[in-house]
Amino acid sequence: MGYRIALVIPYFGKFNNYFPLWLTSCRCNPGVDWLIFTDDKTAYDYPSNVRVTYTTFDEIKAKIQNRFDFKISLDNPYKLCDFKATYGDVFSDELRSYDFWGHCDVDLIWGNIRRFYTDEILSSYDKISDAGHFTLYPNTEEMRTAYRTFDAGDCLDWREVYSSPLSFAFDEWGQNRGINRILLNNGKKIFYKPIFFSDIQSNKYGLYNNRYMYDLSGRAEFEAEKTHIVFKFYKGTLEQYALDKNGQVVCGEEAYVHFQKRPMKVEVTEPYSDKFLVYPPNRFIDCPDKIDAEYLKSVDENHINWHYYRVRLDNLVRKVKRLYGRD
Repeated sequence: MGYRIALVIPYFGKFNNYFPLWLTSCRCNPGVDWLIFTDDKTAYDYPSNVRVTYTTFDEIKAKIQNRFDFKISLDNPYKLCDFKATYGDVFSDELRSYDFWGHCDVDLIWGNIRRFYTDEILSSYDKISDAGHFTLYPNTEEMRTAYRTFDAGDCLDWREVYSSPLSFAFDEWGQNRGINRILLNNGKKIFYKPIFFSDIQSNKYGLYNNRYMYDLSGRAEFEAEKTHIVFKFYKGTLEQYALDKNGQVVCGEEAYVHFQKRPMKVEVTEPYSDKFLVYPPNRFIDCPDKIDAEYLKSVDENHINWHYYRVRLDNLVRKVKRLYGRD
């Protein structure tokens, strides 16, 4: 059966509009469990490997607070990102029967996870992935408590991170001072190259991968030349279709595609469909009969992604208001 894996997701507020498609992609991964803690009581068709506990943000905050001997700063769900590195510790009772624990986001679609993250890879590293949207750790005392027991040196101190209302990206690199750097400085191994997934660039209209340039396996140059990209999900397999620099169709399987909170439109016939296409800039549509060069050439990506600039403007307005004490 391989290693038992659980991904912990505290989520508060309404799930996104394509959450049923996310659930379908989970259903197609029976080798992984998802443990969701949420206040969204919508009657979704949860598969058996997605286990839901209905709770409140305040209750989860209290559960996290119980692990600390000082007052934590956790005033809004977004700050939970910094606390992801604590989930193995905080949810240790719920994770007791698993070999690996981790965390992930719901603004993505899974492919066949275990086809990429094999037992051989899992057993060879102390952390799988450097990204907050998907990370795994061995379920050992050392890795459950690494966030507070490892020597941070010049990196972020966990007490500072968890007592401050600011966001530090501690669960990732945190300006090269987060948990990834702490683990590496303490001789631990992180599996994050090559890249098995597509992390969609937020400023592009097309579905271009934001992470390919970090891949040391030779994928970077090949990926940079691709155009007219779509993703096909078919009964648990996620494939990227594109045109190469010669206009030829290229196809490759992905572990998942992450949309980085890109707002998506669901235009598939069935809400829990196990066959759909991700089409730029932000649509889920029914699979076409054939994906050939002519079809891909018709994929228009020469537009401005106005959503990206609206988000940047909103962030700027919030910063200005905070600066002048008007937030």
